[in-house]
Amino acid sequence: MNSKGVSTTSSTSVDPEDWSTVLESVSPEHQFLSHHWYDVWSRAYAANDEGMQPVVYSASIKSEAEPRKKDNLFPCVLRNRMGIDVLSMAGYYYPFRTFLCHPDVRSTAIDQFASLVHNETNATLLLVGPLQVNDEISKPLQRSFQQLKWRVSDVSAGAQQVVNLPATVEAYRASLSRNLRKNHDRRKRSLEAMGQFDISYFNNCTAEVWDQAIERCAEVESNSWLAIDGDGKTRVHGRESFWKSYAAHEDGSRRLSVWVVSLDEKPIAYSLAIDSGACRYSISGQYDESYKKHGVGIIADMSMFEQAIESGKTVVNMGDGESDYKKRWGAEPSAELQSLYIFRPSVIGRLGYIAFRTLETLRHSRLFYRLNRYF
Repeated sequence: MNSKGVSTTSSTSVDPEDWSTVLESVSPEHQFLSHHWYDVWSRAYAANDEGMQPVVYSASIKSEAEPRKKDNLFPCVLRNRMGIDVLSMAGYYYPFRTFLCHPDVRSTAIDQFASLVHNETNATLLLVGPLQVNDEISKPLQRSFQQLKWRVSDVSAGAQQVVNLPATVEAYRASLSRNLRKNHDRRKRSLEAMGQFDISYFNNCTAEVWDQAIERCAEVESNSWLAIDGDGKTRVHGRESFWKSYAAHEDGSRRLSVWVVSLDEKPIAYSLAIDSGACRYSISGQYDESYKKHGVGIIADMSMFEQAIESGKTVVNMGDGESDYKKRWGAEPSAELQSLYIFRPSVIGRLGYIAFRTLETLRHSRLFYRLNRYF
């Protein structure tokens, strides 16, 4: 610890109790970023990539006004790509990532993190994001690295789509288009007439029940357009071990919510979400392609929104993309998202920064647009 009461360390693991203490000070919408969340992520993904090394940087700060130290955590992943060390913010792409900093010492903690990366790693590039542009770590992070002569390039990653929920289900349904309400009700009645129709809700279950729920979601997704289209990226199918491990722990079990629509015991649609504070993150929802004309995806999503209201949530964050579909549910563009590409002040770092900026300029140029259309 230095004379200012600051100590910094890096480790492949952090005590779960220490992590929980840090988590108490972050904003409610980021409190899903538990030790268990990162532990499961690293075991499910990093463990399968020999070139991926999870590492957690921590800064413990003791101020004169407050004798108790305040811990701050910076979960990262170190990779080597083509002989270049790349340090990235760790975690699942969505819900959106951040670093876990106490608001009273945030700037000092970020300064210490930047100093540690600069002096004690060989990383040429630091990747941070996607972040909400109003995330309180964004500007201090850029400033800290720029003071060390690193070059920062921020790239827009779109806008998150957010639904602000009213107090009652009735008010929410009234806010939706008449066509959407009629389609939902008519198709639900049609499915009820076709056979044994069921909507199952899973939350705070035993590990055995969660395993069954995740398998049913994976079955739906394996028959969805995502699996049929070779370019589709599934969220559950092929990633069952991640979700099962997450739900097996108390923290994951109480935060995770799943709705499965079934007909004659065959799962045909699902919706999966994670709750954090008053925010519900809609992670994934798919339907069996053979039931597309029956609107089963709408039925699953309506159940997710209605239960969010009944459980006291005030907002549903639907992530980025697919804005037309999300608008149907009342989603509006909220905070913009950004990714930060931060290059070390070295020869390779400078060349990388120049190449990156050149490619970004070309990507937005009329020439690139014309070439893309031509080819």
